[in-house]
Amino acid sequence: MLSFLKEIAFIQEIVGTSFESKTEIASLLDWYEKTQAYRLELALAKSNRHLRIVSDQNLKNSLAEWLETLKGEIFRFLEKADLNLADLIAKDMKGYFSHPRLSINVLRDFILKKGIRPLDKSRIWILIFDGMRLDTWNEVIKPILSSKFEISEEKLYLCPLPSYTDVARISLLAGNLPSGWKNYQGDWTSDHNILASKLLGLPRQEGKRDLRIITASETDYGQRELDFEVRPYNVLIYNLSDDWIHDYRDDVWELNQEIKGKLERNILFDLEGRIGENDYIFITSDHGFIELDRKNEIKIKSEAIEDQRLIAYRYLKDLAHPAGLKIQYTKRAFFTVACGRKWFGRVRGRFSRYSHGGISLDEMVVPGIALRKLTQPFIKIEMKLPTEIIGVLEDEPNKINIGIENVGNLESEFNLIMQLDSGGEKSFRQKLKAKQKTVCPFDFIPCDSTKNLYLHLNYKNIEGKEIKESKRLSIEVKPREDKVKIDTSALD
Repeated sequence: MLSFLKEIAFIQEIVGTSFESKTEIASLLDWYEKTQAYRLELALAKSNRHLRIVSDQNLKNSLAEWLETLKGEIFRFLEKADLNLADLIAKDMKGYFSHPRLSINVLRDFILKKGIRPLDKSRIWILIFDGMRLDTWNEVIKPILSSKFEISEEKLYLCPLPSYTDVARISLLAGNLPSGWKNYQGDWTSDHNILASKLLGLPRQEGKRDLRIITASETDYGQRELDFEVRPYNVLIYNLSDDWIHDYRDDVWELNQEIKGKLERNILFDLEGRIGENDYIFITSDHGFIELDRKNEIKIKSEAIEDQRLIAYRYLKDLAHPAGLKIQYTKRAFFTVACGRKWFGRVRGRFSRYSHGGISLDEMVVPGIALRKLTQPFIKIEMKLPTEIIGVLEDEPNKINIGIENVGNLESEFNLIMQLDSGGEKSFRQKLKAKQKTVCPFDFIPCDSTKNLYLHLNYKNIEGKEIKESKRLSIEVKPREDKVKIDTSALD
């Protein structure tokens, strides 16, 4: 029940604030990351799961109906952000195509600009998790990988449109949009081996020798293919969800559990065994996915269209429609992508709960991550305090935020006790993932005798030894001028 209330509080805190349209793509991405709006649907799915503990059937039914209403509020909230993104792209298509936060720049930013090259004792691993949304990365994959790998850098990007594999993944490996997919002779190609070799600066023969791209790396076939030879450049494509998500019927929580099981059973052990201590590791995704609603369907009269594959749920190929946004890279073909939560349906087509290809943050936001194999695990929790004296007014409600950061590379639990010298105490106990930060607020009403806030932090290090740390935060109280005080200390 506590977990249920925690998720509901998170949802209401985010949805309860009105969304303010952004004027630039980067600021929208920063908002999406800072507010954690990407986990709203997951929080709702968790809340529905936690309802199973409620034994009173009338209460359970009432809460279930309320959560369904809350789902509508979440979708409307996210729709505003998605339409803001669609508007930014439509108003400046060229700016979107050349934006530095487009995912065609992931490998360029993380590898090429930093001059990273494989050496005798190090190799480069580029791991592409197909169909990985931001909630899947932060809630499932990141905590698992953090036990074996140390994350050094993270950055959010937008994938190219339409947000589906044939465009998004090849563009990612090519470092270019479809109009720039050129082979060594300057002819157009969609061969991701050739395009990735060119991006990494490898001559044609070196590319054939030094670069290996393995699709379906999560399967036993893909893992056996790696057994024969590991090369200086290794691109592993893991199909976390893309192949089966279109037929999936359960919620995003259960979907993420499926991914978690696949990661723990196969992928993690495979990576841990193959990747060396000095290797460079980079993780990204080609696209995410969005949950569809039947009421948002746009029916396409498809009897006259011979190739029904031109009509996908979130985009149309070589078909125009006023409800979508036209995307064209070459003269030979164009796409019409759905904006927000609208989707295109065939007259006799079946419904799919999840899909991708259109304009939404769920589908288009992908992370870029740099990490190294964890060789020296350690646990360290630090307090982040204000540097100057805290000035407050007497008898006025105040809040002091104490920052806590796990600067280690393993998950750890801390306990923080905050004590005011004039009375008042509050404690926090919480787990933090590696590199995770949190804020512990202390609410108080100062009096004239308030001078200090004492902070006592304790946690266990990698050896299990309890580490204790105490700090003092000075508080300067400005007395009220309208308050008469009588000093009786002389009577003692």
